[in-house]
Amino acid sequence: MINLIRLSHRDLFSQKKQVLFLILNLTLGFLGLFFLENLKEVVQKQSHLKSKEILGADLAVSARRLFNQQELQIIKKELDSFETSDVLELYSMVATEEGESRLTEVKAIDDRYPLYGGLKLSDGLYTNQEKKLILNPFEVWISEDLKFSLNKKRGDILKIGEKEFKVSQIILDDSSSSWRGFSLAPRVYVRIQDLKQTGLVRYGSTLAQVKLFRIEEQKQSLSLKTELQKKMLDPAIKVRVPSETSEQVSRVFRYLSYFLGLTSLVALLLVALSLIFLFKNLIQKRLNEMATLKSMGMGHQSIAFIYCYQVFLLSVVAAGLAEAFNFFLLPLFMGALGEFVKIEGDIIFDFSSMIKMTILGFLFCLSVCWPLIRKVSYMRVNSLFQESRFDFTISIQRWFDFIPSFICFILLSIWQSQSIKLGLIFSATFIGAIAFSFLLGLLFLSFLAKIVKKCSFPYEVSIALKMMLRKKMTTLLSVAVLSLSSLLIVLILQVKEGLNQQLSGGDESERPHFFIFDIQEEQVEELQKLVSSKGISLENLSPMIRARILQVNGETFQRVENSDFETQEDEAQRRMTNRGVNLTYRRELDSSEEIVEGESFALTKTQESDTNFVSIEQRYAQRLNLHIGDELVFDIQGVEIKAVIKNFRKVRWTSFKPNFFIQFQDGVLNEAPKTFIATIRHSDKNLLRQTQRLVVRNLPNLSLIDVSVLIKKIREIFHKILEAVMLMTYLCLFVGLIVFFSLMSSQSREKAYDIGILKTLGSSNQSLNRWVFCEISILCFSFVVIGVLLGAGTSHIFLKVLFDADFVFNLREIPLYLLCYMLLSFMIPYIVMRQLTSLKTKNLVSY
Repeated sequence: MINLIRLSHRDLFSQKKQVLFLILNLTLGFLGLFFLENLKEVVQKQSHLKSKEILGADLAVSARRLFNQQELQIIKKELDSFETSDVLELYSMVATEEGESRLTEVKAIDDRYPLYGGLKLSDGLYTNQEKKLILNPFEVWISEDLKFSLNKKRGDILKIGEKEFKVSQIILDDSSSSWRGFSLAPRVYVRIQDLKQTGLVRYGSTLAQVKLFRIEEQKQSLSLKTELQKKMLDPAIKVRVPSETSEQVSRVFRYLSYFLGLTSLVALLLVALSLIFLFKNLIQKRLNEMATLKSMGMGHQSIAFIYCYQVFLLSVVAAGLAEAFNFFLLPLFMGALGEFVKIEGDIIFDFSSMIKMTILGFLFCLSVCWPLIRKVSYMRVNSLFQESRFDFTISIQRWFDFIPSFICFILLSIWQSQSIKLGLIFSATFIGAIAFSFLLGLLFLSFLAKIVKKCSFPYEVSIALKMMLRKKMTTLLSVAVLSLSSLLIVLILQVKEGLNQQLSGGDESERPHFFIFDIQEEQVEELQKLVSSKGISLENLSPMIRARILQVNGETFQRVENSDFETQEDEAQRRMTNRGVNLTYRRELDSSEEIVEGESFALTKTQESDTNFVSIEQRYAQRLNLHIGDELVFDIQGVEIKAVIKNFRKVRWTSFKPNFFIQFQDGVLNEAPKTFIATIRHSDKNLLRQTQRLVVRNLPNLSLIDVSVLIKKIREIFHKILEAVMLMTYLCLFVGLIVFFSLMSSQSREKAYDIGILKTLGSSNQSLNRWVFCEISILCFSFVVIGVLLGAGTSHIFLKVLFDADFVFNLREIPLYLLCYMLLSFMIPYIVMRQLTSLKTKNLVSY
């Protein structure tokens, strides 16, 4: 064993140049995987440290409504012995004495809040568990951004609902919202008993009630959570512990890290392509030595061990270098994301994570190299003495040898994306793209072979074409690597364009400017008069009925618990299952809706029909595993309503109109307790602001959301995500260039010999440079064409399947990016080959 290890080391040291190329490629391939894994570890550790402060408790019980008496009794029975704090949260408009108004997140607290964490207030005050600063009656603490937006200071008056409050403190920092990320509105704090006098807490109000508990013991918190969940009948009631907080506050970042993880796998895929070629060259140069050892009695297992050990050694060195680069890159990346992901304290790397990623990287590299190792280990001695016999031609059998590497890549994709669906789509798309690029490359070479036979070309072009045909594997690998890189350019830019179109899609004139909710039934007529007095129409008036699903096809609709490993699909299903539902009814479909499956039905129920029909949003139905014809039973304030799913609808949510997952026929729920939501729009922003102030002054319980501000915030987050994805894309493109450079440089010995022969036959340096120019130009042109074709196809799949967005070709950026990348791809090998053509003939032959 020791002798084999020594032999492996000597073999590597004798081929320093090739080994350095291999290490460089592997380091770049591992860099993306390690970077994303370290990024996830940092976020998870930071969220764990902050989780109690974010949640504000060891255990929190919450619902998007007020608890009923039965639920309060269950909570009291289980948790009465622990310190508790009550919180109410809702969105509402606040108004100034001058008539200005702004949507805010009102948080009503008691004297025991917060149980963990705290609030940093103006004048250096800080309220926490050790030092309480109590809110006085009808006083309010406001966030700093609300202070600036309303131009208010301490001592000024704000109107919340039907009551006036005095601003007593400005919140400079709030531990419970430091990781909240996207928020609709700034936050204000009031006393819980004062909120109840504002008139905002009434039937149908959109609010959340939270009970916080201080328990100390983590195991006890988990056991109490389990007991409460068993006894709570409504799946919409959430029982959370601090370890789950990071899921709630950083879900968007998790999706970002998943997408970045998939992008990093492209770099690994590029490296895998080069690894086949570079490792083949590494083996080929030592074939005579292996043949000698085999003729002296060394078995194929020992030869296989030598090469497997070399792959392991190269993987470990590359992993160490990748981790060293991450040490510098990760802080820069976190700084670039800014407030999107706020990290406090030092970034600490996990050594165990590095070992885990090194093992995964080694297994993937071994699965890629194994067909080569197996072939050379079982070759006959007389074949090994003939280097030219060790080829790696493309055949059906050879593709079967790569099945383990394909399986490994698929598992890595699923693991990185935390989604079986996304992982399978991604891996199938890119493995298929590689296979298709090889197929197109073969067809292209076959076409060139026919052209060369039938047509006459200038001397330099003819030499270039013949060289490409003679080195088919090198040509195909070069085209595949660069095609995959250009595919990535097209994919990212197309996804960007598609999502931009989706966010800004639709007719701008039809998009509402303000979204109004919490409209009581008796307030509809007055609201319409107020709005029409300003010459504006109240649009998209939609009833909203709170309910919960009791049964599906006679079976109880069960609460879904989270597990240690949870895919995106599992999480989406759990979120949807563990929440209440908002129902509506309409007499006609909105322009932002269309039926995609099932039959349409009379939107107004007829007296002849005994069956109630509902229409379900298609993605919501998929998450809950609902099908056409399923019978649902809803609980609406204790009254059970049965309905049959008649069709699925596609909803364009970016229209920002009031849309619902579940829509009943008109005439079924008309008498049910409900509130209304509506929209208003007008081209005159000043008139809209006047209307907003008028509505808040007369109907203070209503909340108005400025849709333009909401779209702006969504776009800001989207562009932050896009910056991160583009950063990883640049890494992949850089990997592609390095891999291409490695392929070209590894061929320098054969190219040098060819150039030396041509010089001996009388070719001038200018003629040789033109030959090199032609060969590289053909390669660059072919990879751009193939990359655009593959990129358009893959982006169409990703946009439709993952983002439900339309495909619109990005003509503004794609040509520019591809041109720049093609020039870089051309210049790197051209400079290398120009250096060879300038050498003397005797140096080239012995190169």
